[in-house]
Amino acid sequence: MVDMDKVKGKAEQLKGEVEQAVGRATGSMETQARGMVDEAKGKALEAVADLRGAAKKEAGQAHEQLAEVRGRAKAAFEEVSLTSIAIAAVGVVVALALVRRLAHGQPAAQRRGDR
Repeated sequence: MVDMDKVKGKAEQLKGEVEQAVGRATGSMETQARGMVDEAKGKALEAVADLRGAAKKEAGQAHEQLAEVRGRAKAAFEEVSLTSIAIAAVGVVVALALVRRLAHGQPAAQRRGDR
C-alpha cells in the first residue's frame, strides 16, 4: 500500500532540490532558500508518514496480542468455572450424605443433643 504522505514528502524534497539547483544556476538566493524550505518540508512529511506507519504496525501487533490474551483468559475462566462447579457438586453430595446419615443413623434424642 502506497502512503500518499510519503509520496508527497518525496515530491516536495525533489521540488526543493530542483529549486536549489535553479537558484544556484541563476544566482538567486531567494530561490535557493525556497528550495531549502521545500526540501525540509518534504523530509518532515516523510518522517511523519514513517512514524504513522510504525504506529499502525505497533497498534496492529498490540491488537493481535490482546486478542490472544482474551482467548487465554476466556479459556482459563471456563476451566475455573467448571472446576468450581465440580467442587460445589462434590460438597453438596457429601453434605447430603452426612444429613442422611444423621437422620437415619441416630435416635431423635441424640440428634437434639439430649442424653
